[in-house]
Amino acid sequence: MILFVFEGTAKEPRIFESLQKLFFPQNKSHIFCLYGNNIYDLYRKIHADEDVDFLQVLYDNAHDKEFWEYRKNIDEIYLFFDYDG
Repeated sequence: MILFVFEGTAKEPRIFESLQKLFFPQNKSHIFCLYGNNIYDLYRKIHADEDVDFLQVLYDNAHDKEFWEYRKNIDEIYLFFDYDG
């Protein structure tokens, strides 16, 4: 199962729909998660604790928690964050 994590909540659902149509038209083994904060925040949370559970950090911040029930089946995670200078 693949987990796609997106930074924002406005355009990102449409971006995921496009990815889904182009690359996974028949495959339902992917999950969508909106993190709702920037990559620097995610880095600080992961970097602060070397034993941190990455999925728990996502769960704590995620706008949609549906991926949590599939956490044991996640094989790959792709992060989609834009650059905030």
